Amino acid sequence: MNDDELDPRRDELLLAYLRSRSEGHVPDALRVAAMRPPPAARPASRWARGSRLVAGLSAAATLVAITLIVLATLPPGLGRLPTPQPSATGRATSAPSTSPAPSASAESFPSSVAGMPVITVAQAVELLHEGNLSGRAVAVGGYFAQYFPSCPFAGGYRGPFSDFCRMVAFTDSREASTLCHPWGASGSECSWAPDGVSNLGPFFMSETSGEQSLSALYQQLPVRLVVIGHSGDARQWQCSPDKRGGCGFAFVADRVAWVDGHDVPIGAPATIDAMTGTPIQPAMSLAEVARALGVGEELLTGAPFQAKDVWTIDPRWNLVGDNLVWFVRSITAEESAADPTRPEMVWLVDDETGELLAQHDLALAADYGPARIWVNALLHGIECCPGTEPRPYYSVESSGALVHESMVSGGASGSQNVTTFGPDTPLLLDPGTYTVTSWLATYDGGVIGEPTQECSIEITLRALDDVGLHADFPLNRPCTFASGALPSPF
Repeated sequence: MNDDELDPRRDELLLAYLRSRSEGHVPDALRVAAMRPPPAARPASRWARGSRLVAGLSAAATLVAITLIVLATLPPGLGRLPTPQPSATGRATSAPSTSPAPSASAESFPSSVAGMPVITVAQAVELLHEGNLSGRAVAVGGYFAQYFPSCPFAGGYRGPFSDFCRMVAFTDSREASTLCHPWGASGSECSWAPDGVSNLGPFFMSETSGEQSLSALYQQLPVRLVVIGHSGDARQWQCSPDKRGGCGFAFVADRVAWVDGHDVPIGAPATIDAMTGTPIQPAMSLAEVARALGVGEELLTGAPFQAKDVWTIDPRWNLVGDNLVWFVRSITAEESAADPTRPEMVWLVDDETGELLAQHDLALAADYGPARIWVNALLHGIECCPGTEPRPYYSVESSGALVHESMVSGGASGSQNVTTFGPDTPLLLDPGTYTVTSWLATYDGGVIGEPTQECSIEITLRALDDVGLHADFPLNRPCTFASGALPSPF
């Protein structure tokens, strides 16, 4: 592939990616005590009044609490900042040869996992730069280490793919991935991976198979790892517009397949009800889900979630209800023996019946350009921050069909007389006309009370719109909607 075949905006997008990874930059040398962080569907009818809470929640809570939890967002298409796309003349069909394969020694890596060849980090970075990992899986072997320094609170919206307060290295050498070195009698000196080294810091998300049981991922010292992952994730659209191009280059892990000489069996990560923290107990096993889909070695990852939370993993699906669905990714048939990447498919399976509910390519459609809405709420006469006091909720309907329903996401702040909720992760919607309704209800032990002070507004969204909605709740009177400020990007 020559330079003329590359995306003309490649350098601009790569620069955006590097900037997004360096937000909240920690000083190059942090002299701190060495510490190890802890290991870390079908549309339903509107909530029954007084039923158990089934709302979807804060993206921050979902993306940070559901798993290792990292944060998230991304691009593609016409008339907007595109996702990293294949070149105009097509996708590369052979693995780049910029780096030799790992040597056959005690430090070697497997030649293949999940029926895919294992390539080096340098080779994967080259494929990423060429846009050839967008919506496609690749297996990468390298040395992984990460460190979480102590960081001051940083306001503003970060989105799902942010390295704030995380130093991470995934490189082809143990030396380059050694972030922390002994310093003094009781501490370490930690810094970013050296400049000029191919580094593919993966994001381990709530759906990443194999991650939950790997205490090695929480160590400062490098560990040999084979990770299967992709770029061009749909969550790039939850990123701030100024970082969206960079978020499309985020390397998102589907599966940890091998660690220091040992295969890691594929398994469903532990997931929770992001609102209550209650562990999710599915009826089906991942093996049963795979059999229902007819996928074997092609299976990459699968995890159970409440339907209302699926939008935080793939924002192209807006579901409602607390019924359980399995979110599954798999690779499709090999296209070329010389190509180390594989196309990915995404599936939704009903946990009770094993019925296939929906499927689509992981790769985004060329004309995908959703609108984003951010909802916040101001409650008068409510002391911050409420325990069993009323909380704000909202729903979105299209032509009478319920599209989304959740508590207003984001943190609460205020004083004795007013409390503000949200906004946090934006809801992504296709262009069209929607009715947005907000109301208050108490929340106590996972149970919501009767809705009060309800109000609605009709909005028409165009592709790429960024719309803030502010619901104002006077004391004991129906709320009113107005235009709301968008959160400040971090």
